[in-house]
Amino acid sequence: MATVSEFLRTETRDRHAATEQAMARAADLTTDAGWNTYFGVMYAVTAEHADALDDAAMLADVPPRSERLLVALERDAAAAADLEPVVASSAEAIAGIAYTLEGSALGAEVLRRRLPVGRRSAYLDLLIDGRADRWRAIRRWLDTMPASSMPVMLRWADETFGRTLALCESGAHRR
Repeated sequence: MATVSEFLRTETRDRHAATEQAMARAADLTTDAGWNTYFGVMYAVTAEHADALDDAAMLADVPPRSERLLVALERDAAAAADLEPVVASSAEAIAGIAYTLEGSALGAEVLRRRLPVGRRSAYLDLLIDGRADRWRAIRRWLDTMPASSMPVMLRWADETFGRTLALCESGAHRR
């Protein structure tokens, strides 16, 4: 039997790939427009899911950091939308959101290497700081969830990928 995190990785593979491809098309970090798109999208999706991220951190016994992420994103992004927060009303919903957004930190080092020489990102630096230990703690917590909760976690993970994709493609992350 697959662990919860393995199940989520397998079942969200297509949505994850589509989101990455859309971000690669719309958010070339070597251009100002691409820079603003990437950090604007990440600001919007982080702001919408901040409470769930902090709840997941507490449940995984790691420090909450949504506020620090948003401050870093504000410094990096020229455009940030005023969006309604997503209310995750169950541990399963929180787990699906955390899988998607905490897992995205694993690619931060790749993105940082794509930045033009001399350009820094407070957000990417924050994601990279302690990411391996944080992700292990999140995965340990995810893998304690009962198998019966996998469909609900998958729905929330898929919706979070979908929301990120929609923000990227629509430009709705701009004020």
